[in-house]
Amino acid sequence: MSPQWSTSTKYIILALVLAAVFATVQFARPLIGPLVISALLAFVLAPLVDKLAAYRRIQRDSAVLIVYLIFLALLIAVPSIIAPLIINPILSLSIDLLAVEVQVEAFLSEPIMIGNLSFNLPVQFTQDINQFLRGFIGQATTGAFDFLGRISSNLAWLLVILVATFYFLKDTTKLLDWFVELIPQDYQDDARIFLKELNRIWSAYLRGQLTLMTLIAIMTSVGMTAVGLRGAVGVGILAGILDIIPSVGPLIAGVIAGLVALIFGSSYLDISNLFFALIVVLIFLVIQQIENIWLRPQIMGQTLRLHPGVIFVGVIGALVLSGVLGALVIIPLMASVAVLGRYIKAKLRGQDPWRDETPSPGETDLEK
Repeated sequence: MSPQWSTSTKYIILALVLAAVFATVQFARPLIGPLVISALLAFVLAPLVDKLAAYRRIQRDSAVLIVYLIFLALLIAVPSIIAPLIINPILSLSIDLLAVEVQVEAFLSEPIMIGNLSFNLPVQFTQDINQFLRGFIGQATTGAFDFLGRISSNLAWLLVILVATFYFLKDTTKLLDWFVELIPQDYQDDARIFLKELNRIWSAYLRGQLTLMTLIAIMTSVGMTAVGLRGAVGVGILAGILDIIPSVGPLIAGVIAGLVALIFGSSYLDISNLFFALIVVLIFLVIQQIENIWLRPQIMGQTLRLHPGVIFVGVIGALVLSGVLGALVIIPLMASVAVLGRYIKAKLRGQDPWRDETPSPGETDLEK
């Protein structure tokens, strides 16, 4: 048997391992985004695997293969069916937004009349407004698609995502068992419950967010069509996609719809453009209140246990620092950190951090 390591040797080896891990993470930073997307896809598909394995009483590996093949088939078939229905409304909305930009620039270049007095806005001011509007419209209409576009346009990254998703689905239980075994024996039960809590949080958020995006797209399309907004379906689709960024996304979609309404007016309502724009914005506000007061609590329940103000600040910060992908995961990530914080607080007070929750002996199936 080789000699035991001294304390100093252990610390040196630990420091080298940590340095190697840090260097590896820095080197592999481009992989983080695709791996996060793969993990999220596997997380969404995992319950289907569990239900199929339980219902048909087939081996989990076979259930994983069946669900994954169905997922690949849908990944190929659904875009080819839905794309023609989505592309035309989105293109129409993009053309309308370009027209909005031109109209606003023309308006700012004309003298402003107040009674018998007229005056021109400062040139620098109009240039700043035009530049802001151009950037805002460009970011609003393309920002939600950027990370999907970059991935889908690069076959290598798409292949990484698909392969990683399969292995995440297949080996999730093994990975969790491996993680738990790294923890000292006395804390392994706590680790199992902690991972179970994380599973509950992320499941509630991801599946709930997909449901909310679909409902918002439908409600907005119907509402905008009812009042005669140009590109109503495109606005609805955009609102549903932007709802992936809670609080901020709906605000952007509402501003875009208001601009379209202000410039083009209603297709059949005989009212002024300004009044029509107010109606459109009011509809957006009503839809968002329905989502925030009724839909979101009903769909996600009290799982996240986060204050709305904390969510808003977290989303803004993640959007600025990490883009759309960061804004997507920041809310369940904050909820996960909150669970860890409550655990530490209970331990510091000498209390049971889980109270009513106790894992069964040897429980490792954290997906249930």
